[in-house]
Formats: sequence, C-alpha cells, structure tokens
Amino acid sequence: PVRREGETNKPFLPTPIFTFHPPKSKGNIMKAISFKQPLAQALITGTLSFAVRSWRTGHRGEILIHAARCPLQELRNLCSNDWARNHLKEWNIATVEDLPMSAFLGKVDLEDCIPLQEFDFAKEEYPFDIPERGWVWVFSNPWKMLHPKMHPGKLGVFETS
Repeated sequence: PVRREGETNKPFLPTPIFTFHPPKSKGNIMKAISFKQPLAQALITGTLSFAVRSWRTGHRGEILIHAARCPLQELRNLCSNDWARNHLKEWNIATVEDLPMSAFLGKVDLEDCIPLQEFDFAKEEYPFDIPERGWVWVFSNPWKMLHPKMHPGKLGVFETS
C-alpha cells in the first residue's frame, strides 16, 4: 500500500466489507411475542412480513416469535381456509396437529408499528381477523430454529432468557 505524506506507520488494514452486529439484547435476555398458528409459522418462514394487532409496541429490533398454545378445534378452524391449507403444504406440514405450539420458532426483526388505516394490503394477503382499529407490525429477516424450543407464552411483549 502507498502511504501519503503525514501518515503514520500503522499497518494497512482494508475496510471490512461485512460488519458484525451483536443481537440487541441484554445479556441472554430477549424480547418475545406470541402468535397463534398458522400466523406464527407464516411470520417465521417469511410467508408474511406483517401481522395485525389491536395494540402497538415501542420495541424495535430482534424479537422471538412464539407459537401460542391453542385448543385443537380452534386451530382447525384457523387452518380451514385455502390460504392455510396451501401454506401447510408449502411448509411440509402434513396436518394442523403437526404445527408446533407453546414453543419458540425463531426470530425476526420488528421494523415498525403502523396504524392499520395507513397500511395498504389486500384481504387475501392476510386471511386472519382484522380489528376495526389496530396496528400493523412490520417484520423482516426471519430466522427459523431447526427445532422449536418448548416454552410457555405470555400476553404482550415479554422477556425470556
């Protein structure tokens, strides 16, 4: 490398192309949020990049996706539409009973919470109940665990280690 006048004799180090950013968590504590299936699976596989909630959060950054426990009959009802049946096949899940529940599935980045009235999407894109007023949680960078980690869920955004 060529040194210019006034430069020190420090070794030349090229600028790194990639920068490592450690998780934005306190020690081993991470934020988590529970969703019913098949919405949790859709978020963690990247099939959906948003979810509608009746409330918002100030949290931004990495968040664990937890598949909430759900009675089997309710799960069957949630998975009875064409959207869910098609995606179960895409996810290589044979039956609704095979969807993981009461477990962490992976993590995503929570980018933003946008008022529902300001977010434009077709009903076919989101075949779940939509409140009259609510918030759209926008996610990116889904990362799915190889094996779901069993863990009880909680209401709201919660911390876990």
